[in-house]
This record gives sequence, structure tokens and C-alpha cells, in this order.
Amino acid sequence: MYLARLGPLLFRWTPVCNWFRRNAKPCSRKVKTRYSETLFSQIRGFAGGSFLQSAEGVADDTLIVKPGLRILLVEDNLLNQKLLVLMLKQLGCECDAAMDGQEALEAVERRCYDVVLMDVQMPRMDGWAATREIRRREGLAQGKPALYIIGQTACATADDAAKCRDAGMDVHLAKPISLKRLAEALAGAN
Repeated sequence: MYLARLGPLLFRWTPVCNWFRRNAKPCSRKVKTRYSETLFSQIRGFAGGSFLQSAEGVADDTLIVKPGLRILLVEDNLLNQKLLVLMLKQLGCECDAAMDGQEALEAVERRCYDVVLMDVQMPRMDGWAATREIRRREGLAQGKPALYIIGQTACATADDAAKCRDAGMDVHLAKPISLKRLAEALAGAN
């Protein structure tokens, strides 16, 4: 369904995959290496047309997300941002993107969102500070429903999950994010 409209985009991803294969350098940390390998396999799968399946091999028709969910994606890495936007659109969500916490605060003021998918390590204002500020502003605005905030980190440690909870995030996701795990996290916003 979405793949038909993304045909020209698929063609443009092939050079990205080739560049990534030639220039990707092994990372020093095991988590980062696993993340790089999985990210590359997702890009390669997308360019090959098998993006309709998640990393666990579950077809997208089994993933139930409220149709038309309005999501603000806050991610400073353009490659991650593009992949997540495509995944969110595949799940039937409307998506806007911001590059850092400061842009996220401005976007939340301009438009009403159902979910904020927030990276935690960003320039200018990180995701934890942005989430605390969003929660502070929600406390001042009476009658406005609370935003459902999903934190995304490169590490899957209990310490990172606790930091996300302490900042006011509802859910914590460790990168790389599969389509199935993203849909499960978004199901909590329904």
C-alpha cells in the first residue's frame, strides 16, 4: 500500500546503502556495533523492498495502531529520522519531525499531538530536559490532555529507562527500534 507510493524513494535509498556499506566503520562499543549492523540491515531490507516486515519478521497487518495518530518525532540523526518517519507512515500515523528539544517545545505549542517520540541525546536541549519542560507546561495548562511521550535511547540499560521515567516519559525504547516494538509502544497511546 505505502510501498507503491514510495517507489521513487526506494530507488534513492540504493546509493545510501552502498555508501553506508563502503564507509561504515566499526564502533568501539558492542551496543553501537549491534545498532549499526541492525540499522544497515533495515536500510538494505528497505531498499530491497522487504520493509513491510519488521526485524522479528511480523507482517505489518498484525500491528494495530490507532489510525491517524498525530506524532511528533524528535530525532537529531537524519538517517534515523527518515527511517522512523517511514515506519510511522507505514503504521498509518501522521508525522512531523523536529531536530532537537527546543524545536519540539515550539512544535508542541503550535500543534496538538497525540504522541511525542523523543530521542534523549540531542544538541541544544536533550530529550530529558524537553520532556520535563513539556510536563511543567502541562501542569500549568488546565484541561489539556497529557501528551504520551516515548523516549528512545541508544542503550538498553535500566539506568536509562529510569532516567526516562524520572523525566516524565511514559515508555522507553532502545534503538534500533523495530516496527513491532514501535507499534507496541504506540498502542499504549490509544
